[in-house]
Amino acid sequence: MRTVRKKTGWDFSASVFNLFNADIREPAKIDLTSGTGVIHDLPMPRRTIWLQARYSL
Repeated sequence: MRTVRKKTGWDFSASVFNLFNADIREPAKIDLTSGTGVIHDLPMPRRTIWLQARYSL
């Protein structure tokens, strides 16, 4: 019989997107069939920081 022990206690994590707060643009698709004009690139979010704390029993 195999016993699996679950991890208990605190678990912390963090992540950062766009660390240097650069002006990032996502290329947009231009739909020429609908007759619309030029669509500019879509701006991406500025610096974002995510923090998470989790406790398991």
